Amino acid sequence: MSGITPIYSQFGQNVYASDVVQQAIASIVFELKKLDPMHVRGIGCDSTPVTNSRLNAVLRNPNPIMTTTELIEKTAWLYFLNYNAFIYKGLDDRGQLVSLNPLNPDNVTFLEDSLGRLFVKFRFRSGLETTIPYDRVIHLKYKYSVNDYMG
Repeated sequence: MSGITPIYSQFGQNVYASDVVQQAIASIVFELKKLDPMHVRGIGCDSTPVTNSRLNAVLRNPNPIMTTTELIEKTAWLYFLNYNAFIYKGLDDRGQLVSLNPLNPDNVTFLEDSLGRLFVKFRFRSGLETTIPYDRVIHLKYKYSVNDYMG
């Protein structure tokens, strides 16, 4: 009323559209990108780094188009913006882990077969839909409370 631009304003339906909220998330993501993930093995109360493991190799080179830092950044943004982050575990013919790929689906549906196995159906902006076993994804949940599967 005095002609001064308010510091606080309505965000509408999407609080994440605010540059203040975006900057707060960016600050968290910036700190997370400093992490150096590694494979460790716990023995009792002690943990020992496993230096020559397939998991460490994948953590150092998660997929053909991302560095470790980029994987962490993409996953963290998806986690905070969507309350969920999905990472697809790429496996070779022998079932060995070869890549970690963050997914950005528009829609996620959880399905269960007659044997009780859980599957997740992803639909992406491109129109692509795929259904994969739930154990083929790493699912990080934020504010996990009301829904049985989603954050």
